[in-house]
Amino acid sequence: MLVEVVIYTATMCSYCDRAKELLKSKGVNYREISIMSSAKVREEMIRKSGGRKTVPQIFIGGEHIGGFDDLRALDSIGKLDSKLHLHKKFSKPKAKLAPPKPQARASNTLIDKLEEVKDTSDNSKKKDDTKEV
Repeated sequence: MLVEVVIYTATMCSYCDRAKELLKSKGVNYREISIMSSAKVREEMIRKSGGRKTVPQIFIGGEHIGGFDDLRALDSIGKLDSKLHLHKKFSKPKAKLAPPKPQARASNTLIDKLEEVKDTSDNSKKKDDTKEV
């Protein structure tokens, strides 16, 4: 379900541009109304926004959000997406597993067996060297 987003803007307004970019980055379409077109449009914005005279003034689903800073604040606390009805498809969270406990290494590997044979043969050589004749 799409929600209507309306932005009242003016030319050469960097906050207006930033608000539009934020919405575009989320893939949201919006209706832009320039207050430069007539005094009547500007008065409409002021009335709908509760007396605010600055731009942008942003409305989502008929609810007055405020300006760019208000829009960004909603986004930073994670509430903008729900207002825009953007529902991300999350996979079911996987249970966090404890890291595996270290296990003693089995001595059945070929390398271990070779080391045992080598140790045995080294010990037998030492014994042979120490025998009295």
